[in-house]
Amino acid sequence: MQARIVYKDFSKDYLLPMVELANLRFGDNYINTEDLLSYITDRGGICTLAVDEKEKLVGFCLFYGETSENISEQLKISKEEILSVIEEDCNLCVAKSIVLEKSAQGMGIADNLLKINLEKAKNMGYDYVFAAAWDKGGGDVPAKNVSVRNGFKFLKTSSMVWINCKNYKCVVCNGPCRCDAKIYYRAL
Repeated sequence: MQARIVYKDFSKDYLLPMVELANLRFGDNYINTEDLLSYITDRGGICTLAVDEKEKLVGFCLFYGETSENISEQLKISKEEILSVIEEDCNLCVAKSIVLEKSAQGMGIADNLLKINLEKAKNMGYDYVFAAAWDKGGGDVPAKNVSVRNGFKFLKTSSMVWINCKNYKCVVCNGPCRCDAKIYYRAL
């Protein structure tokens, strides 16, 4: 029998479990409590949690507001590439993470988290969302299907997006992340 999942807005009560889950799935030091709080409180963040009937975190989705200049730098795409798919002077956000416990995969939770965040982003006045979907190599892009199902369009592949992330030890690379990212975008 499938566990009952409840979707909640971010709560500091789940801060440490969020960091632990993201680091477990993506690698040591993928995110820390200070950065996570900064995305949520200082950067127009949108964070939805998925918890089970025992109030245990099983996943979350995090967006944050960003400028086109910073998106260009962070996702290694040119300003011209960004402007080719958006209207100038619009409000942008980035889908930083969508992460689930391995046991929660295939239950529609990722779709629900993403749909909730997309609706929240639209209601907050964001016009477009960009996402860097982790390319683990060999065609393994975990967020591809959920992104495409929810209206995201492929823009380009960016090389080694996370190589300069301080202290991040990727679970695939066993050190600094040399993985590529598939860059997606979606109008809201």
